[in-house]
Amino acid sequence: MRSQVPQRLQDPWESVQGQIALIGNFKPDGNKARTRFRELISANIPEIDQDSIQPREGGQILAGEWAVSLWWDAADVDLDLHLLIFSAADEPAHIYYSNTGSSSTSPWCSLESDIRGGGSVAETLRGAKLLDAHYQLWAHSYLGHEIHRDATKCMLRLGSQVIELRPPNESGRVWHIGDFYGRSREIKIANEMHNRLPPLALRPVGPVPSEPQTP
Repeated sequence: MRSQVPQRLQDPWESVQGQIALIGNFKPDGNKARTRFRELISANIPEIDQDSIQPREGGQILAGEWAVSLWWDAADVDLDLHLLIFSAADEPAHIYYSNTGSSSTSPWCSLESDIRGGGSVAETLRGAKLLDAHYQLWAHSYLGHEIHRDATKCMLRLGSQVIELRPPNESGRVWHIGDFYGRSREIKIANEMHNRLPPLALRPVGPVPSEPQTP
């Protein structure tokens, strides 16, 4: 009769259980028996394929690192990244200079530093994990300067995908860079200019934004 162990461990268990029965006779030194038991088990358990990890119950946390970097040239211009996170399971989150987030707990991402003048250093948001959520990425000119195409660029790295984008040749102080989705890893480029950020503290009217449907 098969032993009561998880399915993926059935074959490793059956390959060592005869030896374990012998180890159980190594008395009175039970510590050596337990040590040998652990060695046998660890040597026969197959490695887990990290790409096959499924989200926890409720679909809240998914494996995958990501990063967003924003560069601009003008030293007297202060641009800020704003990340809005909409999840059916949690309250909306707004990550920016006054709420820098956390990479070690939800929402599993953080703003590394608030860069207040353009130059060689990028303002960067970095994520350790992905939520099963809709992410909206924005840049805002804090001092009210126009965001200029030639002086500004943003790079989004999501898994093996790398997107580099410059603003459109339009006037505006707010740049909607694009959206991405935790479950599908899809990136949807917006690249639109606005003059105000969207409401940040409340859920959008109607249902939580869903992932685009595949035709």
